[in-house]
Amino acid sequence: MEAVIDPDTLTCIGFVQSGTVLYNSWASCVLVPVEDNLVNQPLKVEKDGDDYVLSVDDQAKLDQAWTALRTERNRRLAETDWTQMADSPLSQDARASWSDYRQELRDVPESVQNPTDSVVWPLKPGELPPPPPVTASRLDALLEHAGVVEEVQEPVVEVQEPVVEAEAVQEPAPVVEEPAPVVEEPAPEVAPEVAPEVQEPVSTPEPAPEVQEPVVEAEAVQEPVVEAGAVQEPEPVQEA
Repeated sequence: MEAVIDPDTLTCIGFVQSGTVLYNSWASCVLVPVEDNLVNQPLKVEKDGDDYVLSVDDQAKLDQAWTALRTERNRRLAETDWTQMADSPLSQDARASWSDYRQELRDVPESVQNPTDSVVWPLKPGELPPPPPVTASRLDALLEHAGVVEEVQEPVVEVQEPVVEAEAVQEPAPVVEEPAPVVEEPAPEVAPEVAPEVQEPVSTPEPAPEVQEPVVEAEAVQEPVVEAGAVQEPEPVQEA
């Protein structure tokens, strides 16, 4: 970490990481390496030639502690303002108790000598005090009052027996069983599935209708009867 020093007023105006580039209003400031115990502390800046000497400003640190104390006192007062309002639901006795508590808050800065030490704040009306810290003497008194007797443990003496070295026993070499060869049986042949033949329906030809031809009866030809002994001459053929 580095402290940002204003060379004109010799004041520390902040802290930045090492290697930070300053710009704008901090461009004219100087970066000075600072130890970890001085980070975020009010610093006193002194110049020794071209070097800057940094140290904790005790007065500034005390002033910051007083400011923090008054800020906390004002916060506690602000959160109890409702108890003194005209429309407060508290009774007169309860309102008076809260008024006394608020007056004790106002008197805290006058009752504190060093604000950097822990401050004991007054208790709110009805608030129980925190239990006292348990010290060694108080713990002994509580145990005695409870009838608890602390057992005294005698020291345990460790007795080391002599170590007898046993003769080295050679164990037989382990027999390594070779795994039996695995014989792979051929997989059974699976006949390929034959798709069933699909028989198409055979169309039966319809019988052709029988056509009955009309029967023509031949006329009976009567041949001429030739009487015996009569010879008939043929009829003459007429030429066309």
